[in-house]
Amino acid sequence: CPATQKGLADMPNSYEGWSCLANGTTAADGRLVRDQSGRLVWAWRLKTPALTEGDQQWLQQRGLLQPGEGWVSLHSVSTGASVNASRGSTYWNAHLGRFLMLISAAPGEIWVSKSETAAIVGPYRRAVLVAAHNTTGSGLGKNSDTGLATNCYNPTQHSFLSNSSRSPGDEIIYFSCTFVTSFAPEEHKSARYDYNSLMYRLNVSDAWSADE
Repeated sequence: CPATQKGLADMPNSYEGWSCLANGTTAADGRLVRDQSGRLVWAWRLKTPALTEGDQQWLQQRGLLQPGEGWVSLHSVSTGASVNASRGSTYWNAHLGRFLMLISAAPGEIWVSKSETAAIVGPYRRAVLVAAHNTTGSGLGKNSDTGLATNCYNPTQHSFLSNSSRSPGDEIIYFSCTFVTSFAPEEHKSARYDYNSLMYRLNVSDAWSADE
């Protein structure tokens, strides 16, 4: 809706969602908009909710949406496996010249994905795993046991800490997440550590070298 007081007051009639659904419908209606070649037509649509990850899976199960057609349809750059995006944050990254989406997926996993266009809406297709967590904290090596995963949810980028000493900046970013046993296989809390916020420093050039 328009970013005005009047627009907010009239939100039920003026909001728009980035969607491939027919105007005014929901995923349950199953009415997708396609062009003459059969490609989905994504646009800002009046009184139409944006498609969630769950919506996309529901439509795929019914044969209305093909794998890979979703606007946020993430796959690991190293294994090709599907990544089910959960909560996260998205910021413009000047170094990449793209928006950088940071999300959690399976318990304790933190992934990054960059937009395929210079628009915040994406699409987002390829993802890189940048952190995993077990009872000892974090790790991506042989000591990381996903069966003992501890959650680290709500990953958030801290754009005000991004490196700006080298033009165009943003090669070094910082993000944090909440280290906790909730919603995770590991039930034994780390002494004096459960529900702590962990801060990470990430070189996006290193992360995206895996995608070259």
